[in-house]
Amino acid sequence: MTNLRITTLPLPSLSNDIIYAAKCAAVIGSCIFSVGYLQLSIGLYGTNHYFLSHFFFFLALPFAFALIGRDEISARIGIIVSSIFHFGYEFWEDQLDRPSYNLDWDKIVSGGAGIVLAHVILKKMFKLEVEKLARNA
Repeated sequence: MTNLRITTLPLPSLSNDIIYAAKCAAVIGSCIFSVGYLQLSIGLYGTNHYFLSHFFFFLALPFAFALIGRDEISARIGIIVSSIFHFGYEFWEDQLDRPSYNLDWDKIVSGGAGIVLAHVILKKMFKLEVEKLARNA
């Protein structure tokens, strides 16, 4: 059986809160900027490049949960909610207005890649925070 370790970070100072919020906001902001820039330059909606918006949206969404909750549990809830929303929409809701069951694999894979990348970044971020708190203790 694996040892599941959940890290809750009541961060010890306001400066750490600001740094944590800045990290999450930087990821969210860069995703918003990237989608905005791509929409204005090559256009995303209704084009072959629309899968990029799925990648950036599902990369940013777990960070919004992590920013609000400020702990690893909130980040994991964000990953789960993002996965349910993305795959539920692509495999079920998006198919309701189509005459036949036809999957958009580019959107499915790019959204899934965004969720996986968000998980990797958040896991590394919390690991670094725990190591920093252990050094300071």
